[in-house]
Amino acid sequence: MNDAAKLKPNTGLIVSAALMVVTLAAVAIVLEGQVLDLRTFRLIQAVVMTWAALQQLIFFVRIRNPRFVIPLLLFVDFALANYADWFRANTLRDVLAVLFFPLLIASLFLLFKNGFMFQSRKILELAARSVKGAEDGYTHRPFPAGEVSAGREEIIAFAKYLRRQLIAYSHISGDRVYLAISDNSWRYVFNLLPRPGKATYASFEHNGRISVHMAEKDYRKYREEITFDELCASLGDVFKRFLDFHRNDEGEKILAELQAVGA
Repeated sequence: MNDAAKLKPNTGLIVSAALMVVTLAAVAIVLEGQVLDLRTFRLIQAVVMTWAALQQLIFFVRIRNPRFVIPLLLFVDFALANYADWFRANTLRDVLAVLFFPLLIASLFLLFKNGFMFQSRKILELAARSVKGAEDGYTHRPFPAGEVSAGREEIIAFAKYLRRQLIAYSHISGDRVYLAISDNSWRYVFNLLPRPGKATYASFEHNGRISVHMAEKDYRKYREEITFDELCASLGDVFKRFLDFHRNDEGEKILAELQAVGA
Protein backbone atom coordinates (compact mmCIF):
# COMPACT_ATOMS: atom_id res chain seq x y z
CA MET A 1 0.00 0.00 0.00
CA ASN A 2 1.34 3.49 -0.80
CA ASP A 3 2.07 5.75 2.16
CA ALA A 4 -0.52 8.30 1.06
CA ALA A 5 -3.26 5.73 1.62
CA LYS A 6 -2.28 5.25 5.25
CA LEU A 7 -3.90 7.19 8.06
CA LYS A 8 -2.29 9.17 10.81
CA PRO A 9 -2.18 7.45 14.23
CA ASN A 10 -5.55 7.15 15.93
CA THR A 11 -5.38 9.93 18.51
CA GLY A 12 -8.59 8.66 20.10
CA LEU A 13 -6.88 5.41 21.06
CA ILE A 14 -3.85 7.29 22.37
CA VAL A 15 -6.06 9.49 24.54
CA SER A 16 -8.00 6.45 25.78
CA ALA A 17 -4.79 4.66 26.71
CA ALA A 18 -3.51 7.77 28.51
CA LEU A 19 -6.79 8.07 30.43
CA MET A 20 -6.55 4.43 31.44
CA VAL A 21 -3.04 4.94 32.80
CA VAL A 22 -4.15 8.04 34.70
CA THR A 23 -7.17 6.17 36.08
CA LEU A 24 -5.03 3.26 37.28
CA ALA A 25 -2.60 5.69 38.90
CA ALA A 26 -5.49 7.50 40.60
CA VAL A 27 -6.86 4.18 41.88
CA ALA A 28 -3.48 3.27 43.34
CA ILE A 29 -3.24 6.65 45.06
CA VAL A 30 -6.76 6.38 46.45
CA LEU A 31 -6.17 2.90 47.85
CA GLU A 32 -2.68 3.63 49.15
CA GLY A 33 -3.86 6.81 50.84
CA GLN A 34 -6.88 4.96 52.22
CA VAL A 35 -9.21 7.61 50.82
CA LEU A 36 -11.56 4.68 50.09
CA ASP A 37 -11.56 1.28 51.73
CA LEU A 38 -11.18 -1.71 49.42
CA ARG A 39 -14.78 -2.86 49.90
CA THR A 40 -16.20 0.48 48.77
CA PHE A 41 -13.84 0.49 45.82
CA ARG A 42 -15.14 -2.96 44.81
CA LEU A 43 -18.69 -1.62 44.80
CA ILE A 44 -17.66 1.29 42.57
CA GLN A 45 -15.97 -1.17 40.20
CA ALA A 46 -19.13 -3.28 40.14
CA VAL A 47 -21.28 -0.32 39.16
CA VAL A 48 -18.87 0.75 36.41
CA MET A 49 -18.68 -2.81 35.02
CA THR A 50 -22.49 -3.08 35.15
CA TRP A 51 -22.74 0.00 32.93
CA ALA A 52 -20.11 -1.43 30.56
CA ALA A 53 -22.03 -4.73 30.37
CA LEU A 54 -25.27 -2.87 29.70
CA GLN A 55 -23.63 -1.04 26.79
CA GLN A 56 -22.44 -4.33 25.28
CA LEU A 57 -25.93 -5.80 25.69
CA ILE A 58 -27.49 -2.82 23.89
CA PHE A 59 -24.94 -3.16 21.07
CA PHE A 60 -25.65 -6.88 20.73
CA VAL A 61 -29.45 -6.54 20.77
CA ARG A 62 -29.50 -3.65 18.30
CA ILE A 63 -26.69 -4.69 15.93
CA ARG A 64 -26.95 -8.49 16.23
CA ASN A 65 -23.22 -9.09 15.92
CA PRO A 66 -21.99 -12.02 18.07
CA ARG A 67 -18.67 -10.23 18.51
CA PHE A 68 -20.24 -8.36 21.43
CA VAL A 69 -21.06 -11.54 23.38
CA ILE A 70 -17.59 -12.26 24.81
CA PRO A 71 -17.00 -8.67 26.05
CA LEU A 72 -20.53 -8.75 27.49
CA LEU A 73 -19.77 -11.93 29.45
CA LEU A 74 -16.43 -10.48 30.57
CA PHE A 75 -18.01 -7.33 32.02
CA VAL A 76 -20.87 -9.31 33.61
CA ASP A 77 -18.37 -11.67 35.24
CA PHE A 78 -16.24 -8.79 36.55
CA ALA A 79 -19.29 -6.94 37.86
CA LEU A 80 -20.72 -10.01 39.62
CA ALA A 81 -17.34 -10.82 41.17
CA ASN A 82 -17.20 -7.34 42.68
CA TYR A 83 -20.79 -7.56 43.92
CA ALA A 84 -19.95 -10.97 45.45
CA ASP A 85 -16.99 -9.43 47.23
CA TRP A 86 -19.20 -6.61 48.54
CA PHE A 87 -21.70 -9.13 49.93
CA ARG A 88 -18.83 -11.31 51.22
CA ALA A 89 -19.91 -14.25 49.07
CA ASN A 90 -16.33 -15.47 48.85
CA THR A 91 -16.99 -18.82 47.15
CA LEU A 92 -18.98 -17.20 44.34
CA ARG A 93 -16.33 -14.49 44.01
CA ASP A 94 -13.57 -17.12 43.64
CA VAL A 95 -15.52 -19.03 40.97
CA LEU A 96 -16.13 -15.83 39.00
CA ALA A 97 -12.46 -14.89 39.34
CA VAL A 98 -11.48 -18.21 37.75
CA LEU A 99 -13.91 -17.60 34.86
CA PHE A 100 -12.61 -14.08 34.35
CA PHE A 101 -9.25 -15.08 32.85
CA PRO A 102 -10.55 -17.31 30.02
CA LEU A 103 -13.02 -14.56 29.11
CA LEU A 104 -10.23 -11.97 29.16
CA ILE A 105 -8.04 -14.15 26.92
CA ALA A 106 -10.97 -14.71 24.52
CA SER A 107 -11.67 -10.96 24.39
CA LEU A 108 -8.01 -10.19 23.63
CA PHE A 109 -7.95 -12.92 20.97
CA LEU A 110 -10.99 -11.39 19.24
CA LEU A 111 -9.41 -7.95 19.47
CA PHE A 112 -6.18 -9.06 17.79
CA LYS A 113 -7.99 -11.24 15.25
CA ASN A 114 -10.63 -8.73 14.15
CA GLY A 115 -9.07 -5.43 15.13
CA PHE A 116 -11.12 -2.76 16.81
CA MET A 117 -14.84 -3.23 16.46
CA PHE A 118 -15.77 -0.52 13.98
CA GLN A 119 -14.20 -0.53 10.53
CA SER A 120 -14.23 3.15 9.55
CA ARG A 121 -10.45 3.56 9.38
CA LYS A 122 -10.10 0.42 7.26
CA ILE A 123 -12.72 1.72 4.82
CA LEU A 124 -10.81 4.99 4.47
CA GLU A 125 -7.52 3.21 3.79
CA LEU A 126 -9.17 0.81 1.36
CA ALA A 127 -10.70 3.71 -0.60
CA ALA A 128 -7.32 5.46 -0.85
CA ARG A 129 -5.45 2.47 -2.26
CA SER A 130 -6.33 3.18 -5.89
CA VAL A 131 -5.82 6.96 -5.69
CA LYS A 132 -2.79 8.14 -7.68
CA GLY A 133 -3.02 11.93 -7.42
CA ALA A 134 -1.69 14.07 -4.59
CA GLU A 135 -3.73 17.26 -4.76
CA ASP A 136 -5.91 18.75 -2.03
CA GLY A 137 -9.09 20.39 -3.36
CA TYR A 138 -11.42 19.42 -0.51
CA THR A 139 -15.05 20.45 -0.87
CA HIS A 140 -18.12 19.89 1.31
CA ARG A 141 -20.29 19.18 -1.75
CA PRO A 142 -21.41 15.57 -2.37
CA PHE A 143 -19.52 13.90 -5.22
CA PRO A 144 -21.47 11.95 -7.90
CA ALA A 145 -20.08 8.40 -7.90
CA GLY A 146 -22.01 6.66 -10.67
CA GLU A 147 -24.98 4.32 -10.57
CA VAL A 148 -25.92 0.78 -9.62
CA SER A 149 -28.69 -1.43 -10.96
CA ALA A 150 -30.17 -2.46 -7.66
CA GLY A 151 -33.64 -2.12 -6.19
CA ARG A 152 -34.47 -0.34 -2.96
CA GLU A 153 -35.04 -3.56 -1.00
CA GLU A 154 -31.71 -4.92 -2.19
CA ILE A 155 -29.93 -1.75 -1.04
CA ILE A 156 -31.66 -1.92 2.35
CA ALA A 157 -30.64 -5.57 2.80
CA PHE A 158 -27.07 -4.60 1.91
CA ALA A 159 -27.18 -1.74 4.40
CA LYS A 160 -28.36 -4.09 7.17
CA TYR A 161 -25.49 -6.46 6.41
CA LEU A 162 -22.88 -3.68 6.59
CA ARG A 163 -24.29 -2.48 9.91
CA ARG A 164 -24.31 -5.98 11.36
CA GLN A 165 -20.66 -6.37 10.37
CA LEU A 166 -19.79 -2.96 11.89
CA ILE A 167 -18.66 -1.66 8.49
CA ALA A 168 -21.17 1.16 8.01
CA TYR A 169 -24.35 2.32 9.70
CA SER A 170 -27.43 3.03 7.64
CA HIS A 171 -30.22 5.55 7.64
CA ILE A 172 -33.25 5.73 5.33
CA SER A 173 -34.54 9.20 4.56
CA GLY A 174 -37.10 9.72 1.82
CA ASP A 175 -35.89 8.08 -1.36
CA ARG A 176 -32.29 7.81 -0.12
CA VAL A 177 -30.42 5.14 1.79
CA TYR A 178 -27.33 6.49 3.54
CA LEU A 179 -24.35 4.25 4.33
CA ALA A 180 -22.08 6.14 6.69
CA ILE A 181 -18.84 5.28 8.47
CA SER A 182 -18.03 6.50 11.93
CA ASP A 183 -16.03 5.70 15.09
CA ASN A 184 -19.12 6.62 17.11
CA SER A 185 -20.65 3.30 18.17
CA TRP A 186 -23.99 4.85 19.14
CA ARG A 187 -24.62 5.85 15.52
CA TYR A 188 -24.52 2.15 14.61
CA VAL A 189 -26.89 1.35 17.47
CA PHE A 190 -29.56 3.89 16.54
CA ASN A 191 -28.92 4.35 12.77
CA LEU A 192 -28.70 8.11 13.19
CA LEU A 193 -28.97 10.39 10.18
CA PRO A 194 -25.46 11.40 9.06
CA ARG A 195 -24.81 14.94 10.22
CA PRO A 196 -24.64 17.33 7.22
CA GLY A 197 -21.01 18.22 6.56
CA LYS A 198 -19.81 16.11 9.50
CA ALA A 199 -20.09 12.51 8.27
CA THR A 200 -18.52 10.42 5.54
CA TYR A 201 -21.18 8.50 3.64
CA ALA A 202 -22.43 7.11 0.35
CA SER A 203 -26.08 7.77 -0.45
CA PHE A 204 -28.08 5.52 -2.78
CA GLU A 205 -31.15 7.01 -4.49
CA HIS A 206 -34.16 4.99 -5.62
CA ASN A 207 -33.01 5.34 -9.26
CA GLY A 208 -29.59 3.81 -8.47
CA ARG A 209 -27.56 6.99 -8.42
CA ILE A 210 -24.78 7.16 -5.84
CA SER A 211 -23.26 10.25 -4.30
CA VAL A 212 -20.40 10.36 -1.81
CA HIS A 213 -19.70 12.90 0.88
CA MET A 214 -16.33 12.93 2.63
CA ALA A 215 -16.14 14.64 6.02
CA GLU A 216 -13.19 17.01 6.27
CA LYS A 217 -12.08 15.43 9.55
CA ASP A 218 -11.81 12.06 7.78
CA TYR A 219 -10.06 13.55 4.76
CA ARG A 220 -7.45 15.13 7.05
CA LYS A 221 -6.68 11.75 8.63
CA TYR A 222 -4.45 10.73 5.74
CA ARG A 223 -0.71 11.05 6.29
CA GLU A 224 -0.14 12.73 2.92
CA GLU A 225 -2.11 14.87 0.47
CA ILE A 226 -4.46 12.84 -1.67
CA THR A 227 -6.64 13.95 -4.60
CA PHE A 228 -10.12 14.53 -3.22
CA ASP A 229 -12.21 13.71 -6.31
CA GLU A 230 -10.32 10.45 -6.88
CA LEU A 231 -10.81 9.52 -3.24
CA CYS A 232 -14.57 10.11 -3.38
CA ALA A 233 -14.86 8.12 -6.62
CA SER A 234 -12.86 5.30 -5.07
CA LEU A 235 -15.03 5.26 -1.94
CA GLY A 236 -18.08 4.95 -4.17
CA ASP A 237 -16.37 2.06 -6.00
CA VAL A 238 -15.71 0.31 -2.67
CA PHE A 239 -19.40 0.38 -1.78
CA LYS A 240 -20.40 -0.72 -5.29
CA ARG A 241 -17.95 -3.62 -5.14
CA PHE A 242 -19.21 -4.62 -1.70
CA LEU A 243 -22.79 -4.50 -3.03
CA ASP A 244 -21.85 -6.88 -5.84
CA PHE A 245 -20.26 -9.26 -3.31
CA HIS A 246 -23.36 -9.12 -1.14
CA ARG A 247 -25.86 -9.74 -3.94
CA ASN A 248 -23.78 -12.79 -5.00
CA ASP A 249 -23.75 -14.15 -1.43
CA GLU A 250 -20.01 -13.49 -1.17
CA GLY A 251 -19.95 -11.48 2.02
CA GLU A 252 -16.76 -13.27 3.06
CA LYS A 253 -14.94 -11.36 0.29
CA ILE A 254 -15.96 -8.06 1.92
CA LEU A 255 -14.57 -9.20 5.26
CA ALA A 256 -11.40 -10.54 3.60
CA GLU A 257 -10.71 -7.18 1.95
CA LEU A 258 -11.07 -5.36 5.24
CA GLN A 259 -9.02 -7.97 7.06
CA ALA A 260 -6.20 -7.46 4.55
CA VAL A 261 -6.01 -3.70 5.21
CA GLY A 262 -2.91 -3.03 7.27
CA ALA A 263 -1.82 -6.66 7.05
